[in-house]
Amino acid sequence: MILYTYFLILSRYKLNTSIDWPHENGMNGLKIQPIDEQDLTLIAASTGGDCKLKIWGIVSDASLHGKSEWWNCEAVCEFRNLPAGPVSFSSDGSVIAAAFGHVLTTWTSENQEMKSSLCHSNLPDKIE
Repeated sequence: MILYTYFLILSRYKLNTSIDWPHENGMNGLKIQPIDEQDLTLIAASTGGDCKLKIWGIVSDASLHGKSEWWNCEAVCEFRNLPAGPVSFSSDGSVIAAAFGHVLTTWTSENQEMKSSLCHSNLPDKIE
């Protein structure tokens, strides 16, 4: 599976990043953080068959040829080697929720610090 990102430039889309294997064994989820009007930093979160949650950020570089931007993996998170499932952001974008097996985990968007893990002992099925 290939992760492609496009930006709207003068009503045209332009490929700025091609990541051939963002996760081993395929992707299970991909979400882009809601944009805050004060902080225009854009991040994305993905989960995959490699039991990992990856946080992606945009890197900018000005050169003689103009400004270049591309997505870069900023952090990799995992939880007890459980399979990673769906991922989502809170409405303000400050918290990432990611399922790992039958456990729901929450992480801060800013520094990818795990805040909590939630599970129910009578519900052993994985979260989908």
